[in-house]
Amino acid sequence: MVEIDIIYKLTQGGFSLTKIVSTLSTVIGAQLKRSRKNYDYTIVDCAPGISVLTEAFIRLADFVIVPTIPDPLSTYGLQTFCKSLWRGAQSPSGPFRKKPQASVPYVLFTRRRAVNLQTRTAEQLRNHQFSDGPPFRIFKTEVPECVAIATALGMAGKFPLYRRKWNGVVHVMESLVQETKEALNGGA
Repeated sequence: MVEIDIIYKLTQGGFSLTKIVSTLSTVIGAQLKRSRKNYDYTIVDCAPGISVLTEAFIRLADFVIVPTIPDPLSTYGLQTFCKSLWRGAQSPSGPFRKKPQASVPYVLFTRRRAVNLQTRTAEQLRNHQFSDGPPFRIFKTEVPECVAIATALGMAGKFPLYRRKWNGVVHVMESLVQETKEALNGGA
């Protein structure tokens, strides 16, 4: 509701959507700059879909992970989304950033099941990432759909030890952390 209220008030004030995103980016950027004094990394988990807040955060990000289920419906529009925000008219290399974004976003396959449809979709997307000017990269690590993850996510508000919480999928999380570190440091 906060986002809707912001859009409503700013459009009443004559702001275009581009100006709203720019203004939000400036405000959020100032807050993130203050946070950098106390934190090495800031992770922002945005709601699914694109909104003015999500777009503002993407424009400020040094690294973006797009979690998606590898099926046609979930990946429909993924290439267009990545091309428009990273290379198109709305790309972050405009007035929203001091420097152009160095890399394209990374796609993380989540809720991965061993079914033909997901296997074909994952293979198609992996092959596309090697084409000329791919709009995204794909993590090698895939997060499976499994009871261990549902159980871990159900522990919100509880604070068990990391290995106890992620029992059964620690290797997946460690692999994702390693790949993320490599990508952040210019590898992959």
